[in-house]
Amino acid sequence: MSYELYIWEIITYTLITILSSLNYIYFKYQEKNKFKRLFVPKNDSIWERLKVLLSSFVVVKLLEIILVGFNSNVLFATFISIIIMSVVNLIAFTIIYMVTKYDMIIQNIITNITSILSGLLVSIIVVGANNLPTSISYISIFGLLIFLFFYVVATYFQTDDIIFIDPNSKKNKLKKDS
Repeated sequence: MSYELYIWEIITYTLITILSSLNYIYFKYQEKNKFKRLFVPKNDSIWERLKVLLSSFVVVKLLEIILVGFNSNVLFATFISIIIMSVVNLIAFTIIYMVTKYDMIIQNIITNITSILSGLLVSIIVVGANNLPTSISYISIFGLLIFLFFYVVATYFQTDDIIFIDPNSKKNKLKKDS
């Protein structure tokens, strides 16, 4: 496997880290723009935390797939990384929140960096694998399309479930949305 793919992975995950961290800062300046809601959190709920990480991930990885091409290893690495990063992000935030009982921006950035590093590790392992069958590409594309569908639906059609409720305010909307 070419070292160029490893370099691309490191660059993309660095960009994901920067974009997701900046996304938390932009949270304070959000508007009621429906398109921006696809990328910017509206509260501190579990879903909105994941959205900060995953929106940056989707944008950067789409650019990577366009620039690198439809390589089976890159597609499968993207699919597996998105799953691993989501799980690690939820676990890391839950542990930190249970220990500190506080919700601060630095905790959100630390959980994002932790999950991004785990995604990078998994991605490097998968990119380095030899002879992945082409069926893996189809499975990865199908899985990523399902993920994108869920992402859009969960962003625009939220319910009163616990994953959409802000743990601090116990609401799923901001005051300016009311």
